[in-house]
Amino acid sequence: MSYTVRILPVAAQERRRIFDYIHDRSPQSAESWEAAYEAALTRLEKDPQIYGLAEESNHFDFALRQLLFRTRSGLTYRLLFRVDEDQVTIYRLRGPGQAPLKDH
Repeated sequence: MSYTVRILPVAAQERRRIFDYIHDRSPQSAESWEAAYEAALTRLEKDPQIYGLAEESNHFDFALRQLLFRTRSGLTYRLLFRVDEDQVTIYRLRGPGQAPLKDH
């Protein structure tokens, strides 16, 4: 089964902010980060149910899952998402050092 991935505006803004921040320091690193992000989205299209609950899940009235992806430099990012039937909705994108979400 293939899932449709929908990215909420706040998550799209976070992606852009992270990309721009990295790009300002190293365009090559930004391209590498973008490739890791795109690969993570592809994994969600295939089988999002294999990813565990995010630590923030107890703050939501649904199962908030997380997919961790790592860049070549070793930094870990988290995609926070929900699965409904054949759709994955990405709620947030969290970078290294960012505190867990407190509420939604």
